[in-house]
Amino acid sequence: MIIYFVLAGFIPLYGFLTHANRNNFRKKQFVFVVFGIMTLISALRASTIGIDLDLHYAKNYELISSVNWSDIPVFAALKQYELGYCYFTKLLTYISSNVQFYIIITSIIIYGLHGYFFYKKSEDVILSSSLFMFFCLFYMYMNIVRQAVAVSILLLAYLIFSESKKKVHNYVVFVLLVILASVFHSSAILCLVYLLFDKLKFTKIHMLLGIVVTALIYVGYSFVYNFVLSILGGANSKYDMYVGSDKYGVGHINLQSIYYLIITLGAFLLGYYILVWKDKTSHKLFAKQEYKVKSNESFMLYMSFIAFACRLLIFKMSIISRFTFYFIPFVLILYPYAISKFKRRSNRIILNLTVYGVCLIYFVWITIAQANDLYGVVPYEFFWQVS
Repeated sequence: MIIYFVLAGFIPLYGFLTHANRNNFRKKQFVFVVFGIMTLISALRASTIGIDLDLHYAKNYELISSVNWSDIPVFAALKQYELGYCYFTKLLTYISSNVQFYIIITSIIIYGLHGYFFYKKSEDVILSSSLFMFFCLFYMYMNIVRQAVAVSILLLAYLIFSESKKKVHNYVVFVLLVILASVFHSSAILCLVYLLFDKLKFTKIHMLLGIVVTALIYVGYSFVYNFVLSILGGANSKYDMYVGSDKYGVGHINLQSIYYLIITLGAFLLGYYILVWKDKTSHKLFAKQEYKVKSNESFMLYMSFIAFACRLLIFKMSIISRFTFYFIPFVLILYPYAISKFKRRSNRIILNLTVYGVCLIYFVWITIAQANDLYGVVPYEFFWQVS
């Protein structure tokens, strides 16, 4: 686990020494180095590092090399993989059927696109990159490879769309990229809701409605999950098995899930305070007023609230945690964005240190006590260390 602690310490140290946030060139250089190292560590890991990678991704990659193209739909159904993912891995086997090649390519896609996302959208690439480690996303992505690729494609879709003029063809491109992500992990199709929240301005009514809806979903989570299940394929969907699962079909209320909930909610509360509450003309709950929130700020607030809602619903059904990863990246950019809006430098320093400290404690604790059980990434091994 030493390699993870070294990486976690290197990120802020390298960032501060090089003044990574000073200009775009330094931000680009920082992101290239940091996510390049992440890519390298991920790419050179043994195929036993990551629970899902070890249990089925690695083994099935070697199997698919001998499967005929005409038999891939059957193979996909048998292994409960999306068809697009199977075609993708089949293409990779034409270059190399060695599972290490698969690990290298997926690592480049995942960490390359996440690094690019932080470079383009984060006000503080040092903090966002550190939080990427502290939230244990680096661990999770070495585990849920297929969904991690889908998340990466969605971030690319959002980047392209958010920086476009939002004409009809821009919407078409976004939808196509979401569909591409969904052929790697079908749950990604739910992220068409990005379009809805891109149009919604953050208001008091929407916030209150969000709280009410979250409460109703928490109470009727089984009905809601079955509704979502029907969208993803109904009773024939691989997600149907989670309903009765002792591991994923029940809720988990423990210190880890509570701590993650708190650090996720922290971004929303901090963003709400500085972007909404501080700019209100009146602090009365039912006063008529418009919030002075920009479009990108509204979107980050909505995404962070949804991430919080998903983490809350884990208390009812743990599989909901998988939906969180489509929204967590926006939590990682809301933290630095909100902190940057505080006018007093002393306040920014205190908040930065608080966020670093609270999230670092979570990272150290999980790495030492639970990284192996939750993610299967401890102890770390290079591929040449495994016989």
